[in-house]
Amino acid sequence: MVFDVVASHRRDYQKVVLPTVQRFRSQWPDLTLAELATGNPSSGFGLPAERWTTIIGVAAGFDRYRTDRSELLDASDDDVVTHWAAAVEPVRLTQRLDPYVGSVSGIGVALFAYARMRSGADAPKPDRRVRDHLKHLEFPTPAGEGALLLVGEAAAEEVGIHRLELDQLLW
Repeated sequence: MVFDVVASHRRDYQKVVLPTVQRFRSQWPDLTLAELATGNPSSGFGLPAERWTTIIGVAAGFDRYRTDRSELLDASDDDVVTHWAAAVEPVRLTQRLDPYVGSVSGIGVALFAYARMRSGADAPKPDRRVRDHLKHLEFPTPAGEGALLLVGEAAAEEVGIHRLELDQLLW
């Protein structure tokens, strides 16, 4: 999930990211967050060095999140990220207030939302695809990912569906 989120930054998901994620999974099928936080792997897959720094920083953030909560010390990686995704809902528009993932260099509102989405939170990813589809549907599309996130959330509420469902419908 961490590799997928960071690798997706401003790249064509279907043509570039998805095949790269599949190659990553096949090469590192059992990689844990703790192992990824150590920097192994730390390069390759067509990602620039700063993306790897972000990947390692996010994995380390999740690892710190686990150690800071005694109830999660023996939890699976999936349970840790699910717990985190729910816990950071109040700061979803100001990701830098999250000292674990949101404050990592390279993580903005959209990648923070995507990390939450991939971790089980009911969240849309405020990206160009969502912006274009909401604009086509004649919703306001203000500048800024945070404002777009709020419009997406309001649109989902208006039609009575989950935020994640809206994101998937707009895909």
